[in-house]
Parts: sequence; structure tokens; C-alpha cells
Amino acid sequence: MEKYFLLTVKKGTVRIQHNSSIEIKGVPDNAFDLICEGCTWLILSNESVEFLKDQPREKLEALLKLREKQGYKSDVLIIRKALKSAKEPKTSVTK
Repeated sequence: MEKYFLLTVKKGTVRIQHNSSIEIKGVPDNAFDLICEGCTWLILSNESVEFLKDQPREKLEALLKLREKQGYKSDVLIIRKALKSAKEPKTSVTK
């Protein structure tokens, strides 16, 4: 996951969340889920387009809106690029 996500804090930083604390030791395996939930200590790397383009379009569109609100301009550009290169949903044509 470290290929696709970057920390915005130093390893070893302690974050207080919901009456508990966690020590950030690196990019977690659930980094994408955390970003989708609004995590501010992770950002997308330029290489994340490869990972994102295989994610559900609806999830990417929701993430795009969230990152726009949060002001993460670089993430917004990466998500837009992923949306453009994502596979279009297959539609069946009935005759």
C-alpha cells in the first residue's frame, strides 16, 4: 500500500481518535478505506491512479467530493485522472 498512499505525518506520531490513541507506524493496509472516511494523515501518491481506476466509480466520485471539501488539491487531480482512465461500466443492449 505504501506505493499508493503517503503519510502526512512522521512515523511514530501518536493520533488521538475517539477517546483512544494510535501510533502511526506506516501506511496501514486499510489506507484506502481510511481516506474514504476522511483521514487527513494519508494522501494519494501519483502512482495511486493504477489502484484507484479499479475501484467502484461511485466510491471514487464520493472520495472526489470529500477531498475537494478537505482541500487536498493533489488528491483531487489524481482521483480525476483515475476516473478518466477507469473502465466504463458494461451495459447490455437489448434488441
